[in-house]
Amino acid sequence: MLSQREITLNMPPPPSMPPVVADADEVRVVNHPTFTYRLLPESNRIMGNVDGLLAMEQFVFKVIFTERYDYLIYNWNYGIELKDLFGKPKSFVKAELPRRITEALIGDYRVLAVRDFSFGETVQREAVCVSFTVETIYGDVTIAPMFSYEQAVFIAKAA
Repeated sequence: MLSQREITLNMPPPPSMPPVVADADEVRVVNHPTFTYRLLPESNRIMGNVDGLLAMEQFVFKVIFTERYDYLIYNWNYGIELKDLFGKPKSFVKAELPRRITEALIGDYRVLAVRDFSFGETVQREAVCVSFTVETIYGDVTIAPMFSYEQAVFIAKAA
């Protein structure tokens, strides 16, 4: 039997790249659990831990509310490009948002598909409310963020 050693770094691999177990004769992909800290956005606190489907809800939250290329801590594959959409006609934004959201999420090996986009009406003139479902290896999550220049609101429901 071949002995195997795990390639470990001081930090986990990026979500788009599953970890690898390797030796001289064999290479195989190992999927680590999604165990992470628990974010409480309504109180701006971090408390406890989450895993599985709840961790995926947080992953989606973090990706769609992190502007790509703005933070040195993240690689250029993390986040979404929204800045250039502010001030554009809502019809253009509604046509562009599904592609950008899908592009931001589908690179992660835990995300299988992003589907069922629908747009709702908002009281704020400059805001756009969109809901969609993210199929993950842990189950489906329905997401309903509202994007506006001044604030972002996020609601997630496990399907």
